[in-house]
Amino acid sequence: MLSEKEIEDKLEKGYYRVRAVIEIIGTPKEHVKVTMVKFLEKIEEKYSLIKKDVAKIKAHEDYFSTFAEVEFLAKKLEDITAFCFDYMPSSIEILNPERVSFSAQEASAIMNDFQGRLHHADSILKQVQAQSKATRKNLGIILKNFILNTLFNRKLAIKEISKVSGISEEDLENVLEELVKEKILAKEGSLYSIKQQ
Repeated sequence: MLSEKEIEDKLEKGYYRVRAVIEIIGTPKEHVKVTMVKFLEKIEEKYSLIKKDVAKIKAHEDYFSTFAEVEFLAKKLEDITAFCFDYMPSSIEILNPERVSFSAQEASAIMNDFQGRLHHADSILKQVQAQSKATRKNLGIILKNFILNTLFNRKLAIKEISKVSGISEEDLENVLEELVKEKILAKEGSLYSIKQQ
């Protein structure tokens, strides 16, 4: 942590004094605690930290949460933008100086950094969407194979397939009907079986 003299010296050199609130939500409780500690360590490595106040972890119905209020010094406006992207604070406030002015070159640097980070985030989102699509496809194949193995040499009603698979009847219904349309399964009354070739 910086002394008052060090803070004043840096403010005179044009540093920005910033206050931010960072929230962590998740489960289990230990993960929330460890994540907050890591965030604060990273902030201390990159920024001149003035103070940090961490709230006690609160238990909610399905998750745990905590937040920290930090005050730090940033050399440039770009550093504040980077802080926002890296730590996603729920609020941020520039305390000093009261008025901020910057050149067109500084504004361009901030906008370019912003654009670069948006493109990176967009790239990650597209990768996650592609992985999600592939995962859904693979899960569909696994479910189809599971159903075929379950019905090997026997006829079962949807209720029985649901019991064996642990998948609700509502979720199974569409899959089973699709397999009937594809002529992989046969349906006689309420019983499903593997269609004989």
